[in-house]
Amino acid sequence: MVSAQATEEGFLQRKRQRHSLTPRLPENEHLHLTSRKQQRNNDIEEDIIHGEHFSNLDVMESVFNCLNGLVTRMQFSAVCRSWRWVAQHCCPPTQFPWLMLSTDYQSDDRLLFNFSDNLTHTWNLPEAYRSRCCGSYYGWLIMQTFDNGQRQKIFLIDLFSKAKIFLPIMTREYSEDSVDPSMKLMSVIMKVALSSAPKSNDGAINTNCLVATLDRFGRLYWCRLGDQSWTPQHFNKSTCFEFGEILFHDGLLFGIEFAGTQIMVLKFDDHHLRFRARRHPSLFSKFGDYVRKADEFIVNSYMVEWRSHIYFVLLKNRGTGKLTRCDTQVFHTYKLDSGWNLVRVENLGEGMIFILGNGYTKFISVNDISPTLNLKGNRIYCLQKSTSSCSSTKVFCPEEGKWERCPNLSFPNAPEMWYTARIHY
Repeated sequence: MVSAQATEEGFLQRKRQRHSLTPRLPENEHLHLTSRKQQRNNDIEEDIIHGEHFSNLDVMESVFNCLNGLVTRMQFSAVCRSWRWVAQHCCPPTQFPWLMLSTDYQSDDRLLFNFSDNLTHTWNLPEAYRSRCCGSYYGWLIMQTFDNGQRQKIFLIDLFSKAKIFLPIMTREYSEDSVDPSMKLMSVIMKVALSSAPKSNDGAINTNCLVATLDRFGRLYWCRLGDQSWTPQHFNKSTCFEFGEILFHDGLLFGIEFAGTQIMVLKFDDHHLRFRARRHPSLFSKFGDYVRKADEFIVNSYMVEWRSHIYFVLLKNRGTGKLTRCDTQVFHTYKLDSGWNLVRVENLGEGMIFILGNGYTKFISVNDISPTLNLKGNRIYCLQKSTSSCSSTKVFCPEEGKWERCPNLSFPNAPEMWYTARIHY
């Protein structure tokens, strides 16, 4: 009879034999299929970093940096996974804004000037035929068609995918006995602002995206993507407000009065899938110690975002009574601080404010500009159309309160809009 001890020893011996015959799998063999795929991608990246795919990675980076065109860079990234890795690591996540130049509205082409390489590129966009650009946000252009005698269309378009998102058709409200029947046609959009990106990362339309527009009379309209009509924002007589500029910032819609002396802040609340705009509790009555005089008045007012702050820029006549001469006007810049106070900004540092003739404004760091342009920080650049077919640039130095010439920055066509591409390699 076999003892219990012998039986236990035999069991342990057979167990040791089984373990010796069955090799232990590596830990990564137990990974899920998705994890294995990720592991292979990581291995490829490690090979690239250590030079197993390229004998000299610096050479590939230099080649990529010599490619100026956006399309060429996208074609470079589409060659293989290794080249895509180079494109992803050589390009910043946020693309530098391009300047769109005006063209014939019956043309299919759009001209884009790149401040980074000081080159003008031609972009074919048949979808924009007989249309004008009235805004640009999150890599999308907001276009309005010019179809005389028809209901004009408003739509958003992505330059790369050519995807379109149509907005409601806007019409004016006129009485039946209107003196001018032609005024019943659709209103021309003067300004437009978007609260967020029109599409989410998965490609779905963002129905929470708000679109705000101004007509030529400074009246405010807004809608959400997917709405069938625009909602006009009505104010009572005591709070009547003629908008000159609008801008979304931190979920609020900021508006400057056409005269440039007041700011309206609107907050949108969602109740039963309907938005209602109301006046924000914090309202600025005037800019600083501004006192209206016969020969001192605000010519234009602008708003611009930079590094999570909103700036208000005023072009004021300094009291000579001559409005047409540039040297009689000065810019005053204010920043909204965390306490909702307007703080005068005397020095912009490395920052440069670019103002187009139609009022669209951009804040850019001088460190991101091509050195060949010889531009300076702490300057306000006014890019306007001159009497000739070319455009002229006038520069204002806030610290010295003087105007300067800018011979290095001129364009064959008048600047029309800023465009910041959203490229995913």
